[in-house]
Formats: sequence, structure tokens, C-alpha cells
Amino acid sequence: MFLKSRLIPLLCVVLLLAQPFGAGASAAAGGELRGTVTDPKGAVVVGASVTVTDAASGETRGTATTDARGKFKIEGLSPGTYVVVVTALNFGEARRESVGIEEGKEATLDFRLEVGRLEGGTVDVKAMGLKPNTDPVYQTM
Repeated sequence: MFLKSRLIPLLCVVLLLAQPFGAGASAAAGGELRGTVTDPKGAVVVGASVTVTDAASGETRGTATTDARGKFKIEGLSPGTYVVVVTALNFGEARRESVGIEEGKEATLDFRLEVGRLEGGTVDVKAMGLKPNTDPVYQTM
């Protein structure tokens, strides 16, 4: 009886201590990509879209949106080589090829976006002449 009353609390303590280590190990699986997105003057860009694509397959492996400090974080990336593309309203696209991610490691990649511009598009403007008003009532006024 004495052994049984000591064994159960000890077993509970061991199980409680083991739980956080198991949860932490599964959360740390893969690698992590983080960084900051800024404009040409160094101000942070809020709401920029960051997309991580597998360089070999072309499949999207993660996406994020920059926060109020211009920061992003994408976790759980399998080890490999990726293409990272950042886009934001009123800015041009920024792209990095051959970004390596390692198991259990954190990679930092910062982007500086250039102000957007119209690329390769044309705008056609046609002026139409006014027709004279031939209404007899209008002409007598």
C-alpha cells in the first residue's frame, strides 16, 4: 500500500514533465523563415504578402502577411530550396531565388520594396469632339 501511494504521484509528475517536451518537439519540426519588409526610405510596409514556393515543384509551401512592424514569420517549412516573393499594394514585386531552409533552423530574409510603377501597359485616350446643339429652342435663347 505504501509503495502504491508513492508510485501514483511520482508517475503523474513524470507524465506532466514529459508533456511539454513532446509538444515542443513537434512544434519545432521543419525550418522557419522570418524577416522584415521595408520601403525605399526604410519605413516598414504593413500588409505585404509573402509567399514561399518550393523551387523544384513550384508548389506554395507557406504564406504570411506583414504585421504592424513590417515583420513576417512562416514556420514548419520542410528542408529544401525555396523561392520567396513579396508583394504589396503600390509597390513592385520583390523576389529571392534559391533560399535554403534547414531542419530546426531559422532563416532571416529582409526585403526592400520599390515604389510600384506601370510596367508594359499602355493607356489609350481618345478625345471626342462636341456636337453642336441644333435644337431650335436652344438657339433662340
